[in-house]
Amino acid sequence: MSQQAPGEPIKVDCPICKGHLTVDRETGHVLHASAPKGAQRSFEAALGDVKQAEARREQDFLDAFQQEKTRRDLLDKKFETAKEKAESDPKPRINPMDID
Repeated sequence: MSQQAPGEPIKVDCPICKGHLTVDRETGHVLHASAPKGAQRSFEAALGDVKQAEARREQDFLDAFQQEKTRRDLLDKKFETAKEKAESDPKPRINPMDID
């Protein structure tokens, strides 16, 4: 660290993340913080990530569609079973709409 004038803020570089801090000498408050610039990615790499995400979304949609179809088939089967059970029950049912 180089010598600085007594009134000037302290400039600190993080050895781990390579970020920069400017700290007030008197109060100890951080006046400015800057994050290190990330590694630059190529356009092809970013485009590949977008295409992978698109394929993953498409697969998730197909999985959800299949689950919904299976759930609908199960509910239809349960409804038919309950309907057959209700038809075979000898006890007459009262329609709530007929009650006046």
